[in-house]
Amino acid sequence: MALLKQKTPVKVKSSDTVIRITNPTGKPKEVDGLVGDRQQGYGWSMAERGDYIYIGTWFNTIGAVVTIIQAGLKAKGLNLSQETIEAMMDTVSNNEIPHPTKGLGGQIYKMHKDKPGEFEKIFETDVSFRNVVLFGDDLYFTTYRGVNMDKLNHIYKVDLDDNVTSVYETTDGACTRANAILDGKLYFAGADSKFELDPGDEDKVKLAVLEKSNEDDTVWNYVADYHDFYEYSDDSAVKSPAGSPFWDMVSFKGSLYCTLPGHSGFIAYEGHPAKRGEKTKANQYGWVWTEIVGNNAVNYPGICETPKGNQVDYGAGIVSVVGAFGVFNDALYCYNIDNTITSEIMGITGMLSITQPDFKLSNFVGPVHDTIKHAQKMYKYNETTGRFDECVGFTKLVENTCVEYVWKSAVYNGEFYVGTMDSKVIYNYLTRLTNGSLLYMSLDDWKAQFAAIGRLFKSLANKQTLEMVKSLKAASANAPAVPKNSLKEKFDWEGIKMLASVSNTVRKDPGGFHLLKTADGEHWEHVTDCGFGDQFNYGCLRFAPTDHGLYMTTANPFYGTQLYLLKNNKG
Repeated sequence: MALLKQKTPVKVKSSDTVIRITNPTGKPKEVDGLVGDRQQGYGWSMAERGDYIYIGTWFNTIGAVVTIIQAGLKAKGLNLSQETIEAMMDTVSNNEIPHPTKGLGGQIYKMHKDKPGEFEKIFETDVSFRNVVLFGDDLYFTTYRGVNMDKLNHIYKVDLDDNVTSVYETTDGACTRANAILDGKLYFAGADSKFELDPGDEDKVKLAVLEKSNEDDTVWNYVADYHDFYEYSDDSAVKSPAGSPFWDMVSFKGSLYCTLPGHSGFIAYEGHPAKRGEKTKANQYGWVWTEIVGNNAVNYPGICETPKGNQVDYGAGIVSVVGAFGVFNDALYCYNIDNTITSEIMGITGMLSITQPDFKLSNFVGPVHDTIKHAQKMYKYNETTGRFDECVGFTKLVENTCVEYVWKSAVYNGEFYVGTMDSKVIYNYLTRLTNGSLLYMSLDDWKAQFAAIGRLFKSLANKQTLEMVKSLKAASANAPAVPKNSLKEKFDWEGIKMLASVSNTVRKDPGGFHLLKTADGEHWEHVTDCGFGDQFNYGCLRFAPTDHGLYMTTANPFYGTQLYLLKNNKG
C-alpha cells in the first residue's frame, strides 16, 4: 500500500487503483521501454520471485514488419531500399514507428518491489524473450527468433543467484512459448529440431510437448510429437515465423490444454497421462491426446459457427487464427486472437503498390475489414458437452472496437483480469486520409509530418529508386494498353465500402488496449478502454499477481513497454 501512495493513480473506469511504475509522469509519445530504450517494445515475459519482479523484453518489434513489407513489395516488382521503406513508414506514421537497428536483442531486467522503477539488467540475447515461468526456485525464460531464422531458440534458466544458463535449444519454430506446470512437472511445447521426421513428412513441423526432468535441467522427455497433431503439423500458421508452433498451454484438472495456430482457425487439444483402461488410446509416451477444437472435434476450428467460417471472404489465415486459455473459479476459459499485424501489412503493402496492374482495393482492405468486424470473444468450457460457450457479457464490451487480441489473463484477489490489444493506432496509418484524423493533429505533429515527407522525397531521389522507376517505365512501355476503366476497377465499390466502414470504426475508437475484469465469469466491466490514456499502449501484455498488487506490462512498439501496478481494493 505504501507504494500506491507514492504516485498519482492513472484514470480508470473501475474501482481499481492503478499507478504507472516506469516514467510515472510520462505522456504519450514519450520514451519508456522500462529503462528509456524505445526499442524494448514488448514486456513479453514477467514473473515474481521473492522480492523481485523479472521482465524479459522483445526488442525491435517493428523491424520485422518493415522487413516483411519490403519483401512484399519486392514480390510485386518494387525493389525499394530499406531507407525508402523507412521513409515511407515515417510519412505514413508521422515518425511514430522507430527505425529498426541492429545490435542487442531482448533483455532480462529485475526490479525490487520496494524500489519501483529501479531496474538491473541481468542478461541479454540476440533474439527476444517470449515467456517465463517460475518452477521451484528457478525462472525459465523462452526466446523468440521470429524472422531471424538463422538464430537459435533457447530456454534459459535463471537461478537464485541470477546465473543464466541455456537448458534447451532448437533450430526449429519461431519460439517455444507455451508452458505449464502439472503434478510437479514442468512442460514446454514448440518445435524440436532433434526429432526425426518419418520419410515423406519433410514438410511437417516437428511439433513436440516436452517434460523437463526434475533431476537434470538439460533432459527433456517427449509426451507428444507431431504424430499426435499430424493433420495440423504442416499448417501455414504453425509454420509462420510471426507466430509460434504452439501458442498457449495451461494445466486444468489433471490435464494439459494446448492451442496451435490454424489457417482456418486455432486448434486445441487436451492431454494427460494414460489412466487405467486407456492403454490402447495412449501414444508411445504413455499420454492420451484428444482434439477439442478442430476439424475432428465438437468445436470447429477457431470455435467458429461452421467448419468454413474462417475461410470465407478475406478471413482465411486472419480471423481467430490463435487461441489461449485461462483458469478462473475452477473453470477453463478460452479466448481468441485475430492476425491484425498481417492484415495491416497486407493493407499497407497494397496501398504502397497502388501503381501495379494487379492492384484492387478490396484485396488489400478486405483482411483489415474482416478482422475489425470480427468481435473478439471469451468462451467458458462446458465439461458436460465439451463445447466452449460464449461469454456474451465480454463480447458486448469489445464489439465495434479495434480490439483484435485477447492476449493474456490473470487471477488477482478473487477477480479475473483479461488484457487485450487494440489496433486503432496501426489501422489509423491505413485510414487517416479518410477518417479525418489529420484534422486533429497538433502543430508539432504537422511539423513532424512535413519533415517526414521531406525525408521521403529525399529518399525517393536516390540512385537506386531512380533506376527502379526507369525499369518500371520500360516494363510499362511493353505492357498492353490500359483500359479506360482500369482506375475504376482498382477502386472497386466493394473496396470503397470496406474502407469507409473500417475508417468509421477506427475514428470512433479511443485507441489503447482494453483491460476487463469479472468476479463471476458472466458480468464483465472495463478497467480501461484506452490503454491507461495512451493510444500507443496498444496491448496489455503480461500479468504478475503479487502481495503488492497486480503488475502489468504493456505492448508499446512505438515508444517502449511500460510497467503498471493495480490494486483492486479488496484486500
